[in-house]
Amino acid sequence: MEKHFVVVWKFVEVSRVTLCPCEGKYGVQSSLGVWHSVDVKEPSTIFEAKDGAYMA
Repeated sequence: MEKHFVVVWKFVEVSRVTLCPCEGKYGVQSSLGVWHSVDVKEPSTIFEAKDGAYMA
């Protein structure tokens, strides 16, 4: 008999940040292990750095 599992993740938005070079808001730092997303409003360059060595 096969068993199937359904995993449901519930995410809660904790904060929202708008970056604006005219206001001097060039970046944001999030805590380790925090899920995040980016909604790009205009052509931009995104740099994401993570702790530790890259493991393929």
